[in-house]
Amino acid sequence: MQFLRKLVQCWTNTISEIKKPVVVMAHYHIGQIVQLKKPHPCGSDRWQIIRVGMDFRIKCMNCGRSVLIPRTRFERRVKQIIAGEV
Repeated sequence: MQFLRKLVQCWTNTISEIKKPVVVMAHYHIGQIVQLKKPHPCGSDRWQIIRVGMDFRIKCMNCGRSVLIPRTRFERRVKQIIAGEV
C-alpha cells in the first residue's frame, strides 16, 4: 500500500512539473490585408479580412470573391500581414 502511495505521489509530481508551451497568436483585425501562401484561382494572393472570430471571412483583392474559412486553416495559410488598420 505504501508503494502505491509513493507511486501516485511521484506520478503527480511529474505531471505538475510538465511545462506547457506558450502559444503566441497573431492578432488580426478587420480591414487588414494579408498575403496567403497559395494564390486564388484568379491569380491574386492578397486578401482583405472582413470578419474575425472562430471563422474568418476574407475577400480577394483582385476579383472580390468572399470566402469563409476556419481560424486554424487561416492562421496556417497566412504568409504575412501586408497592411491594415490597427
